[in-house]
Parts: sequence; C-alpha cells; structure tokens
Amino acid sequence: MYLVHSDANKQQRAALRAVMLANFLMNSHPVELRDQLKKRYQTLDLATLKRAFANSFPALQDNGNRPAWNPANFTDPTTLNSLKKPRSGFGPHLPVPPFRFIIHGVGNHMGDVFDTPNILTRYEVLSMSLMSNMNSHAHDPQGVILRVPGYNILAASPTDVAVQNYAPAFNPNAPGAVTITDNLIDVAARTGGLRSPDYLLQNIRGLPYYNEVVVCGRSNVPLPQGLTGIMTVVGLFVLTDANGEIRGDPGTRQARDLRVKACARNYHLPVLYIPNAMASPGL
Repeated sequence: MYLVHSDANKQQRAALRAVMLANFLMNSHPVELRDQLKKRYQTLDLATLKRAFANSFPALQDNGNRPAWNPANFTDPTTLNSLKKPRSGFGPHLPVPPFRFIIHGVGNHMGDVFDTPNILTRYEVLSMSLMSNMNSHAHDPQGVILRVPGYNILAASPTDVAVQNYAPAFNPNAPGAVTITDNLIDVAARTGGLRSPDYLLQNIRGLPYYNEVVVCGRSNVPLPQGLTGIMTVVGLFVLTDANGEIRGDPGTRQARDLRVKACARNYHLPVLYIPNAMASPGL
C-alpha cells in the first residue's frame, strides 16, 4: 500500500501495471492470475520491474549471446588473400581458409547497393546472413560484407524468417502489412530470442541452407541493449562454381561481375571469390 503519492511511487505503480499487462499479452497468462502476479511484483523496486517488463518481450531477450556478436569475433576480409582471385575446382587440395562474417546479398533489383554501399545505413531493419567457410550459402550470389556493431543485431535464426527487409521503406497501409515492431516480435518469438553465431552455423536445416541475421542499419538508435553503432561495408563477396565463375543467371553474369569490380575500385574494398560447391536453387 502506498501512503505517499510521490513521483517515485507513481513510476513504480505504472511499471507494475506494465509488467502485469505484459504477462497477460506476451506470456499468455490468464487474467485470473492478476492477484498472484500483483503479489509477486508489487514489492520489487523500479529497476527490477523494468527488467521484468523488458524480459517479457522475446525481441528484447539476448539470452547472454550478444557478446558473441562483437565485431572482433568476425574475420577481416582483407586478411583472406587466398580468396581474392577466382579458383577452379573444389576439394581438399584447395582448402578454404577459416572465416566468418555478416553479409548482405545484393540481387539485380538492389544494384544501387554496389553504387552507394552506405545506402544500407538508411534502414532500421535489414535482412542479412552469417557466412563461414563451413557454410557459404547466401540469398544472392554476390553482395557486401559488413562490420556490424553488436548492439545493432536485432534477431538471428538458423533459417530464413522472412523479416520485412529494407524497413521502413515499405507501405504500412498495404494489404497485409504489419508494423516493424510486430514483425520483429514475431521473428524473435519464433527464434527464441537472440541466438549465437555458433548456433546459427550448427543448425542449418535444408534448402535454402542460409540463415538470417536481422540488423538495424542506422546508428544512434536507442534500444534496450544500448545505442546502435555505425555499420560499415568492409568487403564484397562473390559465390563461384567449380569453374571459378560467378553463380547465378549466366545472362547477367558479366554485368554483375562488372558492378562488383566497379564497387571494389570506387570504394577500395576487397573482393572475395568464395567457392560454393552446392549452391541453393537459382544460384
């Protein structure tokens, strides 16, 4: 019972109501548990109530995995000298060096990413993937390699979760459209919160073989885990077949090759030619 209607008490009562509402809406607790929930939470201080509220939302749970997404844990593409030229053939006689980085595939419809790589920093929600020497699949056979601050990672799944890509550049009034917040909460609920890079690479499940990492491209966005940092493009990748050719439509191969090389030249970025012996259909 509150005897003094101070600002601190008002904040605590508001936080208590928020936590209880989150339990009903996000954790599916029946309303009949209202008195039990109130008894459980009403003695907690404001900071603890805030943590309980945040933890009710799967999108805000990192499961202790966020440190694993620190950029220091990923490979600098400039160090992979053996992948800077196309190679012919696959096999143990042509080993691929260990690597791990976050990539964004660039299809024919998003060629402007190669023209202006920092265009990706305009978007609050981007679909990316974690690529490694153990799993070199991607949504597109060419794209960019990024340095992504750990606080910019929103969700991660070993399979494609169909996040609303390039948000907020979409029409919220379109039929069937959902808000970005609802989309992320749905993704996080399906994936169980933030997964670690190792979990993604060890739990790939069938076609199309690539995973999905949801990233906030903009910097200085306040999120529960902290302020987002500056995301930068640090390299380019090309998936190659047994002949060292870029995978994908042969009819657009030359144009895509020229665009990748132009981007590398204009922005002084390394290009990595990554052998892919079992590309997804269409690649």
